Amino acid sequence: MSKILFLSILLLISCTEKKQSTTSPKENIESEQKETIQSIEINNAGGQLGYVSTFRMIRDSIIFNSDMTAAPNKKTALRKPLKKGEAEKILKTLT
Repeated sequence: MSKILFLSILLLISCTEKKQSTTSPKENIESEQKETIQSIEINNAGGQLGYVSTFRMIRDSIIFNSDMTAAPNKKTALRKPLKKGEAEKILKTLT
């Protein structure tokens, strides 16, 4: 009988809820750092001719590359600079 009483007391003590510290990110959401999008990249690959294209937008420019394995002379590489603040406006609409 004493063993059952002892086990029940241990069970009650171990099941009590522990409080988290005030510096815990779960309680203090404002202290968490927010993630920001640094770039957007879209890749496309496939087809019998081995077509590959990459579209990438970073803070200062948009970059497009395409290549076809079957026709090496069909490579395309374009880069367009963005106006200051234009990328931030586009990236902000995604968040």
